[in-house]
Amino acid sequence: MTGPPYICEVLADNHELGHFECGDDRYDEWLIDRARTAQERFDSTVYVLVEPARPDYVLAYFTLSSSNVSRASVSGRFKKHASFESLPATLIGMLARHHSHGGMLDHILRAAFEGALEGSRMVASRLLVIDAASEKLAALYEGYGFKRAKQVEGASSVRLVLLMQDLVEALQEDSKDAATAGN
Repeated sequence: MTGPPYICEVLADNHELGHFECGDDRYDEWLIDRARTAQERFDSTVYVLVEPARPDYVLAYFTLSSSNVSRASVSGRFKKHASFESLPATLIGMLARHHSHGGMLDHILRAAFEGALEGSRMVASRLLVIDAASEKLAALYEGYGFKRAKQVEGASSVRLVLLMQDLVEALQEDSKDAATAGN
C-alpha cells in the first residue's frame, strides 16, 4: 500500500453528498440520508476521501465505530492472553467509493487502518473488524491480512478480523518500504 493522493477527513457540513453513487443504493442512501445523523448521535465516525483539487466532493467514505468480538468467535492468537470474554474492537462499518473512481480500495483501507489505529490509542481495541457483504469481498479483505471469524448461523455477511498489533507492524513495514523507495 502506498500513501493516498487523497485527503481523508471526518465528514463535515461542507462535503457534497448528493452526487454519490457507488452502484449499491443501500450505501448511497446511507451516506446521503443517514451519515450526518449517525455521526451526530455518536453511532459512528464517518470519514470521507476527497481530492485536493475538489475538497468538498466526496469520492469515497468509510465509518469507524467501537465494537466487540466474542472470544468464542476467534481462534488462536486473536484471543491469546485475552482476559475477557468480549474482545474490544474497532468496526469498519460502511465502506464505499464512487463508481467512477475504481482502484481506490488501497487508499480507503489505508485511511481506515490509520484512523482505527489512532482511535485505538485513545480507546483500546485489540481487533479491527470488517463485515464483508459477499464472499468476493471477503477474499479481497483477506488479501489485506484479515482472517475469517467463526460465522454466526444465518448471518448475511462474512465477519473478518485483524489484530491491531499486526496492523501496526504492516503500517511500519509499509513506511519503511516507502522510505526505501524514496531514496
